[in-house]
Amino acid sequence: MSAFFSAILGASLTLLANTLLRMWQYRRDVWVQRVEKLCDLVDKAADLSAPYWLEEERHDTISARPTDRVRREAQILGLDIRILGYLDTLQPRLGPRCGSTVSEAAANFHEALTGGSFQSRTAEVDEERSRRVETTAGELLVSLRSAVDEATSVTGTIAHGRRTLLPALKKLQVRAQNAGGWIAVKGKAAMSRLSTANSQKGSDR
Repeated sequence: MSAFFSAILGASLTLLANTLLRMWQYRRDVWVQRVEKLCDLVDKAADLSAPYWLEEERHDTISARPTDRVRREAQILGLDIRILGYLDTLQPRLGPRCGSTVSEAAANFHEALTGGSFQSRTAEVDEERSRRVETTAGELLVSLRSAVDEATSVTGTIAHGRRTLLPALKKLQVRAQNAGGWIAVKGKAAMSRLSTANSQKGSDR
């Protein structure tokens, strides 16, 4: 019988380990796909923005601006918003060190895209900003790739588990303490009522 139960226990542990491994692999693959999508958006934004800053624009306040330039500005803004949105969804998965590095790189890229004379009627050729778009895009891509490597490692996965589980456990502990206090108060009140009722019965006798 002991051999039978040992075999059942071993099979159960193996099944549990395989299930946890597959869950981890699935979550890792989904997260990596999101990062890859984000990297594609960064590349597209840089490809649109770098040539934009090498063009000059001089228009008065009455005549309409070139449609092509306005369209590119709208595309750059749209990509910038999508990039920031993707970063918000990925940020909880990053550790403190990688998270701060990615946030700083994203802020620099955002400034390079939409700073300076962006959407201005009197835009000058800005070669320095065009180069900055490419360099900050590269820095953001490198920081994202490094974040993927760290977050999907064993230590990164364990650290993420701690960051997500500890706050949940603390909330449960607080709720348990509050529930225990509530039960204690109700118990004291019930005992007080019972004692009062017994005293009244004794006096009636």
